[in-house]
Amino acid sequence: MRELEGAWTVDGLVADGDVSPLPAGVKATISFEEGRIHVHGGCNSGSADGCEVDGRTITFGPLVSTLMLCGPDEMAVEHAVFTVLGRGEVTYRVDGEAVTLTNAEGAGLRLRR
Repeated sequence: MRELEGAWTVDGLVADGDVSPLPAGVKATISFEEGRIHVHGGCNSGSADGCEVDGRTITFGPLVSTLMLCGPDEMAVEHAVFTVLGRGEVTYRVDGEAVTLTNAEGAGLRLRR
């Protein structure tokens, strides 16, 4: 978990192996802190407890978030972020300065410090 600790910015959405950048002006972040994740999905914020790493799999408890409505770009990014994290388990791959989180359905997020 140590290599993941701290704040990360989502700089790409992964679908079918392709990475798409976030729309201009939309910012999403994920922070890993002492067994917990904090998420800002582009509009709403949330968190989950019980974050554990086993090999290259991260498992965490239910993700709880605020429920504000934002513009279409922010909501599209938020939907992608919460879809990836919403199952409570992702695999991760470190590639230089980037980390890719992927859920069981193959949807993913590329993160950078």
